[in-house]
Order: sequence, then C-alpha cells, then structure tokens
Amino acid sequence: MSKDNREKTVNKNGASQIIVKSVKGQIISDREVYAMNNNEVEGLLAVEVVRKGNAFRLIYHLTGLISLRDFLLTPMDRQVFVRLIQSI
Repeated sequence: MSKDNREKTVNKNGASQIIVKSVKGQIISDREVYAMNNNEVEGLLAVEVVRKGNAFRLIYHLTGLISLRDFLLTPMDRQVFVRLIQSI
C-alpha cells in the first residue's frame, strides 16, 4: 500500500502557497530539482524544490495568480490561445 504525499495550504505575510511534502522512499534527482527551481518546466504554477535530508518539499507559489476560469474569460489573440493549448 503506497502512502500519498501530504499537502497543505499556507497563507503567510499575504503570500499563499501550497506545500507538498514527500513520503518516505520518494526520491528526486538533481536534474529535476535544477529544472524546477529554474522554471525550465513550463506549467500553470511556479514551483520551488526544497531538500531536507532524504526528504523534499514542493512549494507552489499562488500569490498573484488568477483562476483558469478568469484567465479564459479575458480576451486573447490566436498565438496566446495556441500556447495555452500546447502547455496543457
């Protein structure tokens, strides 16, 4: 039986974050950490990887972001729409 990662939402000093803690036995490579910390992985949320011993945390920064619904309600040109679909 596999354990699930533990997630929590934190609001500190006006900043919102989702923190995902790894479970025992999960590993993450140096290349993956480098790519995520330097925004080489495109996605909907910026993520930061923090290692502590054998464990790691993924911290997603939510402050200043809008919901996908609100984003889609704003006018966009064809190029923006195509990049959005490619990202998904």
